[in-house]
Amino acid sequence: MKSPSLQNQTRRHFVNGGLALVAANLALGLHGEGAEKAVVDAPRKASPNEALMEEHGLLNRVLIIYEESIRRLTAGEEMPPGPLLEAAKIVRKYEYRTDNPPVGDPGFKVRVTTTLQPDAEGALVTLNHAGEPIGSATVSGGFALITPTKRTDSASLTVTLEDDGFERTTMPVSAPVPRLTAACSASTNIRGGHNVQVTGTVAPSVSGATVRLKMTKANGVIVTGSALTNSSSAYAVKLPLLDSDVGVMNVGVFYDGERKYGATDVSCAVTA
Repeated sequence: MKSPSLQNQTRRHFVNGGLALVAANLALGLHGEGAEKAVVDAPRKASPNEALMEEHGLLNRVLIIYEESIRRLTAGEEMPPGPLLEAAKIVRKYEYRTDNPPVGDPGFKVRVTTTLQPDAEGALVTLNHAGEPIGSATVSGGFALITPTKRTDSASLTVTLEDDGFERTTMPVSAPVPRLTAACSASTNIRGGHNVQVTGTVAPSVSGATVRLKMTKANGVIVTGSALTNSSSAYAVKLPLLDSDVGVMNVGVFYDGERKYGATDVSCAVTA
């Protein structure tokens, strides 16, 4: 009979190892198809009560898997890794912002739901983009919701969990990155005023997607706008200029994935 402290050490060692295996498998793309499907699909939005019941049911199922895995390992019995990996695969989720943030602000959040209670409660979760920290939150009630502090695309996202209760672990966040193009040109003889014309495309092809724009004039004044893609997944928009506007106009173009893909942005400039 193992002492309680030894059992706790065994449990902690086991779940740490499980997370390490999950991170390795995800990095190798063994679960890439399932992770991508979770991002691409846009299911019906559940009510708060439904969402809470689903989360409770999910956590209960995962805890059962962990408890049985611990029992088997402690007893020296064979433990197939499949159920453990499937259970731990749900710890991070790319989410789209629904609060209509200002143009150019981060367009997504990342939710980390941990099954390592109570060890993970209060753990620090850091969101990284290509290795650079871009936001953090602490685990409370079994999850942490991170809003980036700067605008980035959704490529190369990872989350790092660290706490005294378990080893530092880094795992990828899957969010397919779309492709966005933009070209700027200045028109100074257009009836009704001068403008900067911005045109481009979005891929994969999508009709009716919202593209948001932010033009910074040479004098620092900011003009924002938006456009919808047409049936060819192309967009076009005119941003107004005054007769007195001269110099370089910098335009940022932002696309948040239309709830199907990740986020990306491009820029172009024109001299008026």
